[in-house]
Amino acid sequence: MRNIPGLSADILNRAGTLAAKSVEARKAAPGVPDPQNSISPARLVDGVATLRLYDYIDGDGGYWGISANEVAEALDAVDGEITRIELRVNSGGGSVWDGLAILNTLRSHDAPVTAIVDGIAASAASFIAVACDDVVMMPNSRMMIHDAMGLCIGQAADMRAYADFLDDSSDGIAEIYATKTGGTTAEWRNTMTAKGLLGQWYSAQEAVDAGLADRVGLTTDTEPDDRAPAAIPTAEVDRRAKQTENELKDGLAALQKRNREARNRLAAERHGLPA
Repeated sequence: MRNIPGLSADILNRAGTLAAKSVEARKAAPGVPDPQNSISPARLVDGVATLRLYDYIDGDGGYWGISANEVAEALDAVDGEITRIELRVNSGGGSVWDGLAILNTLRSHDAPVTAIVDGIAASAASFIAVACDDVVMMPNSRMMIHDAMGLCIGQAADMRAYADFLDDSSDGIAEIYATKTGGTTAEWRNTMTAKGLLGQWYSAQEAVDAGLADRVGLTTDTEPDDRAPAAIPTAEVDRRAKQTENELKDGLAALQKRNREARNRLAAERHGLPA
């Protein structure tokens, strides 16, 4: 409940105190380990640094999710030259502000960033992924976008001010989608609000069709040799079968003709007749 416009200072302070007590109580509980980052250390292989955004996005990090600070620290801890960043995403989203900070941390890095949606990129995780240089949806993955939402406690004036604040925040998010797709901020706001709290959901191919992602694929570069071949349309299968059948018939007719000619030559030789 922190940083919510319209929330009185008294309630804000009480909420912060209770949250701090909760964290301390959990730390002190027998057998409970210290908070651990949800984000694993970045793995560097052949210049490619892999980060996994596999949790909700939260400014506190630790128990509560992945914070922008943890993402920055994971990148800073990489020992070696980074030529490309691979961001693997499976997140239901979370804090808009930490999401924007993660996005801009990646944007400001010298290396290009490829986002690979392994499971879901929803809410704040969606605009982080969309803002990357290259966006890959894994087969059967999903993306979800919606308008910013929050909580306000106060009088009517506070509610109106908070509604304006949410509109402004959502415009900023819509601008990210518009930049990727070539649409307008207004168009994407319409899409973000069309389904209300449910949000607008996209399958992997639908995200590509909408311009939010670049392609559906197993990897960012090449696909494994043993990947199942793409399904061939029924009409094409029938065409190929008919072609093969005609080729077999032509081959059989040619073979029968050669056999007849060979038998005629042998018969002519036996009887001293010209071939």
